[in-house]
Amino acid sequence: MNLEKTSLPDIEAQLRGLRGPSQTNYFRQVLTGRNYWMAGTERTLVFLTDDLDFFRLYFYTTDAGDLGDVLASLRLPGTTVTACIARHFDSTIHATLQACGHVRHSMFRRMATRALRVCKVNSRLEFANPADVDELLGRLQADFHPYTSHPPSRALLAEYIRREWALVIRKNGAIAGYIVFQIAGNQANYNYLFNSSADPVDFLMLQNNFFGLLDQRGVRAGILWVDEKNTRVLKMNEVSGWKLDGLMTQYYVKVTAK
Repeated sequence: MNLEKTSLPDIEAQLRGLRGPSQTNYFRQVLTGRNYWMAGTERTLVFLTDDLDFFRLYFYTTDAGDLGDVLASLRLPGTTVTACIARHFDSTIHATLQACGHVRHSMFRRMATRALRVCKVNSRLEFANPADVDELLGRLQADFHPYTSHPPSRALLAEYIRREWALVIRKNGAIAGYIVFQIAGNQANYNYLFNSSADPVDFLMLQNNFFGLLDQRGVRAGILWVDEKNTRVLKMNEVSGWKLDGLMTQYYVKVTAK
């Protein structure tokens, strides 16, 4: 089965035509790809969007067996990553993906808190500025695994910087550490934290400024995602009051030569 070039509005229109109980990994989340392709039947829609040197795959089906037939016959343009988010995973979907060559890559678990650490901002508070967007985007793409980190697009990162949702520390004029986050109401999404400075005080100042800034803005709740294999970070967050909230994302990868 061939994929056809399309647009997100056309995909949404096709989804509205599918009726009945469904299984999907697309929940109208923000997509950062520039191009879209889709294929499907009366019971299943599969679409891809581009991301760096691979593609993200999304599906919506009212028949898991039909989804398997579509995936098995699909001519993929390259490596695809499929992320399935749920509190309880459907074993049928898992088996369908695996049978079609989409191998389980990793599992991330969400942690949450309603009592973020209270700090005061310090003299090292520095927001990223518009001139930092390319350097910071390059750092995000290099410092985090592209399959699981969902780095923002350049335009989206520029918007985060405009909203003062990116903090940095610098050494010799270059970014040595950063926190990129999002705020929605009373909750912060705290996923991009990285420090390459050899000075532990830099990292402490960066974190304190993050929590102090959130306190200033009246933000008391937070969420973040952690690889289930990273037990050190899981335990560290638990000591700081973060708790697993039951939501999980399972990633599958199918490597296909271009």
